Amino acid sequence: MAGSARMSRVLSGYIHRATLGLRGGERREVAAELRTHLLDRVRQLEAEGFEREEAEHLAVKAMGNVKVTNSELLGHFFTTPLGWGVLAALVLGGGGFLLWRTVPLPLLGQLR
Repeated sequence: MAGSARMSRVLSGYIHRATLGLRGGERREVAAELRTHLLDRVRQLEAEGFEREEAEHLAVKAMGNVKVTNSELLGHFFTTPLGWGVLAALVLGGGGFLLWRTVPLPLLGQLR
């Protein structure tokens, strides 16, 4: 059992990248869940006849893109450049609108 529960660089690397940005206890908890899930999947694949290394790669591949997993774990939109771009547009647009509504502009006839 102890031999089948060892963590490889493949599994630990995926878990590390997937949990980036999570803090303290939350990161440890999520990492433990991912570790359990990945090791269970590796054991299933080994039982189907795959070698350990191949089973680990297949288990990680089945989890999908680590960046997507990380974004889902963080649970917010602002983990992508697009999200930050949308936030910047909202802040700048909102600021411009407030400025336009609150600062009186001179009438066109008074400019001369």
